[in-house]
Order: sequence, then structure tokens, then C-alpha cells
Amino acid sequence: MHDLKTLIEQLRNDFKNEIKPIQTMADLEHFRIRYLGRNGTLASAMARMKDLPVEDKKIVAPLLNELKKWMEHE
Repeated sequence: MHDLKTLIEQLRNDFKNEIKPIQTMADLEHFRIRYLGRNGTLASAMARMKDLPVEDKKIVAPLLNELKKWMEHE
């Protein structure tokens, strides 16, 4: 679980840093797909939850959902 929490923080930091230099709509779309697409980094993190015990899922799932909402509105 600690691994996944660290990954969530890393995704948030990477997202913040990589969105700053985007200047075109095409770049923004590629960026969106990279993070929020079906095979994006967020989907990969969510897929890793299947390996967690139920107790840990109850902690990590809300964190991932919060991250997703934050990314969609950023």
C-alpha cells in the first residue's frame, strides 16, 4: 500500500510539472491521454489496486479517486 501511496504523490507531482509547458491543444490532448486515458498512468495505478487487501483498498481507492478528480479539473 505504501508503494501505491508514493505512486499517487509522484503522479500528482509529475502532472503539475508536465502541464506547465504545454502550449498547444494537441499537446494538451496528448498529455490528457497520457494521464487520464484508458491505458494512462492513472488507469495503471488503479489496476494495481486489485493486488491489495480489502482494508488497503478502502484507503487507496479514495486517494486515487481524489487524484482523478483533481487531474480532470486542473
